[in-house]
Amino acid sequence: AVSSVGKNLQSLENSVGSVTGPLADITGGILKLDAALVAAAVGLTAYGISVADNFGTSFAEIATLIGQPASSLGEFKEQIQAYAEGSSSSFQEITDATYNAISAGVDYSDSLSVIEQAEKLSIAGRADLGITTKALVSTMNAFGAEMSEAEAYSDIFFTTVQKGQTTLPELADSIGKVAPLAAQAGLSFDELGAAVAAITAGAGVSTTEAMTSLQGAI
Repeated sequence: AVSSVGKNLQSLENSVGSVTGPLADITGGILKLDAALVAAAVGLTAYGISVADNFGTSFAEIATLIGQPASSLGEFKEQIQAYAEGSSSSFQEITDATYNAISAGVDYSDSLSVIEQAEKLSIAGRADLGITTKALVSTMNAFGAEMSEAEAYSDIFFTTVQKGQTTLPELADSIGKVAPLAAQAGLSFDELGAAVAAITAGAGVSTTEAMTSLQGAI
């Protein structure tokens, strides 16, 4: 469309001669814009091919993990693409998180609903999606939680950060040392999160020190 306008203006300028001096500048500008748009389109096309290629490779790895050929998982592939369209995370981050979730034992049919909760938590807690997904899933596994409880566990993580003096990355880095032990001792994740918040806020110790203290106490 831009190219057509530019050519039409150029034709008009040639037909009426010197009277249309200002049109020459307009025509030149539009033709330059046309060239710039073509260059941008070429660049975006190359980028799109690169993204598609990377996604294809990543999905093939996910399919291998599931134990089915990628060709038989077309619906799941479309679900990932549809999720990515409304996500603030990149394709690579989403596929990496999906791979990690399935690798940790999440059924692939539940993986995107878990990642959706992990993404909300990662945004609220200013943390990486992959790290958040791993922390959320591993904690749920430690307490024997169903994947339908992902939202509740995500809320406990956020409340722990909100009430204590800790961050989501710090929790993600150390929760795995205590969660299995706490679960074996009969504690709930809600109780563990409350303890971490109380110790870090009240005693002013670091998250790592709080976890070590809780580990010893349990």
